[in-house]
Amino acid sequence: MYQPLNKPYVLSIAGLDPTAGAGILADVKTFTATGSYGFAVATCLTAQTEDTCEHVQWFSVKEITTQLKPLLENYPIGVTKLGALKDLAMATALIDYVLSIKPDMKFVLDPILSTSSGKEFMKLNADIKSLLSKIHLLTPNYPEIQMLSGNQNALEAAMVLSMHTNVYLKGGHSNEEALVDRLFVQGSMTEFPKERNAIAKKHGSGCVLSSSIASYLAQGNTLTEASEKASKYMCGFFSSSETKLGIH
Repeated sequence: MYQPLNKPYVLSIAGLDPTAGAGILADVKTFTATGSYGFAVATCLTAQTEDTCEHVQWFSVKEITTQLKPLLENYPIGVTKLGALKDLAMATALIDYVLSIKPDMKFVLDPILSTSSGKEFMKLNADIKSLLSKIHLLTPNYPEIQMLSGNQNALEAAMVLSMHTNVYLKGGHSNEEALVDRLFVQGSMTEFPKERNAIAKKHGSGCVLSSSIASYLAQGNTLTEASEKASKYMCGFFSSSETKLGIH
């Protein structure tokens, strides 16, 4: 039986990136840096650097749930970050499995549709509304929410999707002069502005953002509080190095 810690437990279900810039290794580093204890379950193995992704080997749902079972049954995990998933069927199966053991689990889903180098990941070829109703937060960038919704107006799409789940829309891919992340909750919007000229491109930035929000949620913050803290954490992460690999 586990010995309780004086910090919350957070789980990442995502891919293994050997550079540790993205995926479960980056998530666990983020959990630690933001004050939580992180667990990690791999959905796939990748061969990549911060610039290229050469190969992805997916695990089956059974192989993933086998990793999940002892963690869910033995530790008081309240928040799970979901990263690289093969398709909608895998996403739905894993969420349903976790909920069968932890019915109050909060999910933060980073919808990784492709890597920054162009490698395709999750294929969403069906209506996602039923999936969104089971998660607490979706954290897309502009291209991702356009693909998810079929609407090229990202702000409008986020507003519509926020009727089904909360949406944190990352502003890095927008054409706006100012860089603004936005949190949408049932049609209301909160803005988190940043200085665009202070932002350096980082491998795995979406992973770090979603896992930092998950960590702060696990610590008892409201979604708005967790989002604001994560937005500030990202400013430090972006300026942490001159390379694409950030420091936590």
